[in-house]
Amino acid sequence: MERFERKGVDYVVRPYEDGDREGFLDVVASSSGTHLGSEWFDALYGNVPHLDHVPVVVVEDEREGELVGIRPYTPFLVRGGTRRRSRC
Repeated sequence: MERFERKGVDYVVRPYEDGDREGFLDVVASSSGTHLGSEWFDALYGNVPHLDHVPVVVVEDEREGELVGIRPYTPFLVRGGTRRRSRC
């Protein structure tokens, strides 16, 4: 986990954790103007059968306890012959 300080605001960059979904959706809404729901999140990030984690990194304002940034990754299933590998 990395910490960054900017003008007295402490930010923590960390992997997505249970309980971050609402904050994630709030950041998407504030940056795009589009309010997307849990079904959208689950389809892209939450219910990926070949991953054991949610492929998202978040930036949290440690003082406020809210997410201020996100970096989602799109997982792809890669096949080569009979081998299958998940890459994210």
